[in-house]
Amino acid sequence: MKTLTHVRVSLGVRRSTRTDTISRVQPPGENLSRDPMSAIEAHLPDNRFVPVRARELAAALAQDAPRFGLNAALVEQIARALEDVIDQEAAAFEQDLIERYAPFNPDRDTLPPADVEAARTAPTCAELLARLDYLFNKANFERLSDVQIQEAVRMANSHGLRIRLRPDRIESLAVWVRGRDRVERRFLTWRHPLRGERRSLPVYRRLIVVARLRDDPNVLLKLFKEIPVADVEALLPHAEVQMNWLDRLKVFGGGAGMVGSSATRLFHYLGFLAYWSRIMWVLAIGGLILLIRTLMGYKTARTQRDWVRTRHLYYQNLDNNNGVIHALVSMVNQEECKEALLAYAACLAAAPPIASPDDLARRVQGWLRERFDVEVDYDVRDAMATLDRLGLWNDAATFHVLPPHAAIDRLRSHWRCRRTMFHHELYAARVATLERMTYVTIEMDEES
Repeated sequence: MKTLTHVRVSLGVRRSTRTDTISRVQPPGENLSRDPMSAIEAHLPDNRFVPVRARELAAALAQDAPRFGLNAALVEQIARALEDVIDQEAAAFEQDLIERYAPFNPDRDTLPPADVEAARTAPTCAELLARLDYLFNKANFERLSDVQIQEAVRMANSHGLRIRLRPDRIESLAVWVRGRDRVERRFLTWRHPLRGERRSLPVYRRLIVVARLRDDPNVLLKLFKEIPVADVEALLPHAEVQMNWLDRLKVFGGGAGMVGSSATRLFHYLGFLAYWSRIMWVLAIGGLILLIRTLMGYKTARTQRDWVRTRHLYYQNLDNNNGVIHALVSMVNQEECKEALLAYAACLAAAPPIASPDDLARRVQGWLRERFDVEVDYDVRDAMATLDRLGLWNDAATFHVLPPHAAIDRLRSHWRCRRTMFHHELYAARVATLERMTYVTIEMDEES
């Protein structure tokens, strides 16, 4: 399947550029104060993502309203009513997550509560992590297994960085990814020291790190974009940058130079010093200077390695801590609005009748292709679940939805009564309960 990587979306102009890989090539020696992915206009999380904002999608549907048996005003009203209800659900869920995360937030700028230690217990942390798992799953992320993380570390190159992991520094760690693609970059090699050569690298389009360091009560959340698989280990909080062979050569080369100069001075002194004791003092002082010089060179090389790592990852970092929660809740909110609106419009205009969920998905994908010239793997089952939750089906078995005016009234009543305001919290609580039960079962099995 070809992957859409470079998209211009306009309500009046339909054009896009598709390639099999992300075609950004970084010239050798390029100043990385610039974003290495700046040539990509749309960083799409994966193929299920509809690369149009909800308001722009509603405007496009309004322009094609006659095709769906609607008028433009009705499309706008349905879209706004749908957005109000889903915004209500998302706001309640985000508020719940932010409150649960507050005791574990390393960026908290308010005074901690008096009972902060009671709020940082193992059960409250487990509840938070379970709700974050629900959020990441809802945002279509998948968790990397320990085996997959170790494989990423094994194949790591990290732009010339050498990384060592320190498991003793970490209490818990989870890595979540969404979407896979390939990027092309140019690397300097022995054969091509000036122009470099192009290499294709596998990347994760979105990557989240959830970590808790040993002896640290906080939970770290970090969101990245377009991360090469070989760079995953460099993002982990217990990663430690090591020197490569070039750094070692610089350090010990400098030390060797110091030895050479010390030896020259030593031979100079040999002509004038008659006592071996003075020679031994010269040797001792020279050795001490060599040791200090080598240690300082090692520290400088390590600092340079850390700076290179930071420079490479600066533009790939999208959000941290509270910002990660807000970004993902907003993403879920937008996608639910777009998916439900597309499903409602397609079902309303169903002629001939829709035969199956796959048929509904094909019709939505066909309209998106025709209208915006984009290929999307439409998540039809999520869309149908949203229509069901909001009571917009007239007959779900035959894919008949409520008429427009009835749908608008239903959504407005839904919003006023707050019928599904705590929808996400309830589902997240179920996930947390199931995970607790699984954990208890495993403990009982181990004890028996």
